[in-house]
Amino acid sequence: SFIVLGIETSCDDTSAAVVRSDRTILSEVTLATTLDNAVGEAIDKTARALDLAWIKGRRGGPGAALERTALDGTPDRYMTQLPMPMLQRKKSTMAFSFAGSQKVADMAAAFQMICIRHIEQKLTMALDSEIKEAGKPISALVVSGGVASNTFFRSRLGKLANSFDIPLICPPPELCTDNGAMIAWAGIERLRAGLVDDYTITTLPKWPIESLKSHPSSL
Repeated sequence: SFIVLGIETSCDDTSAAVVRSDRTILSEVTLATTLDNAVGEAIDKTARALDLAWIKGRRGGPGAALERTALDGTPDRYMTQLPMPMLQRKKSTMAFSFAGSQKVADMAAAFQMICIRHIEQKLTMALDSEIKEAGKPISALVVSGGVASNTFFRSRLGKLANSFDIPLICPPPELCTDNGAMIAWAGIERLRAGLVDDYTITTLPKWPIESLKSHPSSL
């Protein structure tokens, strides 16, 4: 039995949730979800706005191009021009927002830094709440989605997890952007757990994580 804090970082969603291993409800507490654009979408749009050349191959695309460009950048030079989303509010809300940042494409490194700092802030809030306040035995920080292939993000989140004495768990970079592999692996885990659907099920093109609370059997 285990409890982990998981975050999905893709072009469709940026959300964090407590994940339990009992399989009755995989995500019992939704801690945060995106208010506008997902982090992956914001990164892709910024890479296009900067007209960055895409990297070819399996790990290519605009997100990989921004990460590569950011390696040669100095984020501090532009940090004052890229305000952290949602910090202007009197009380920080447990939700993500990336729409404002994508409009400012001065420097890939600065944008990348803003994105990871925003995620770090929300995950720190979540871990403080779940571990220190609620006393839940969070055993790991799990990161998935295309942005999890970003080496800089993985390094920063690894340090964050280490500060709470928990490991960072995420797929190999080459699998983070492979939606087919993600879906297939989820199917394998369901099959192992004895969760088999008949042909009467319907498809859900958009499946918000909050809805899993009312559909425990689907997990």
